Amino acid sequence: MRMVNTGNQKLWIWFGILAGFGLQNKYSMLIFGAGIVVGLFLTPQRRSLASPWIWIAGVIAFLIFLPNLRWNVQHHFPFLELQANIRASGRDVPLGPLQFFAQEILTMHPLTLPVWIAGLWFFFFSPEAIHFARWVGPGCSLQPSSLR
Repeated sequence: MRMVNTGNQKLWIWFGILAGFGLQNKYSMLIFGAGIVVGLFLTPQRRSLASPWIWIAGVIAFLIFLPNLRWNVQHHFPFLELQANIRASGRDVPLGPLQFFAQEILTMHPLTLPVWIAGLWFFFFSPEAIHFARWVGPGCSLQPSSLR
């Protein structure tokens, strides 16, 4: 949000560093990155794509992630083999949207439910949140694909 408010495109460098380390931990960080790109294309912030800073940040993220990618290539992507084994053994349980939501409540601990319900209420129903919705909303459109 600081990039939007200040117009300081150099902050993309920090995003690239954090995204690179995020990719080291969770490959699903790619979904977050794709959401950012979709959000940029669908908002007036698309002018950020003309800045060299976002591309430099992408290169930095890739370079930080490169040793992990290299190891996966050398070892024939064991992560994908693990996922295939989980699916083949029947431990991969497909959930519908309501079941997924219920699992999220249990995972996040039921006592935190009022906090994130308040956050969702603010995001969807508060006039002050429209600034955030323009930025975050398009990126969140990728998330329902994870419910299948």
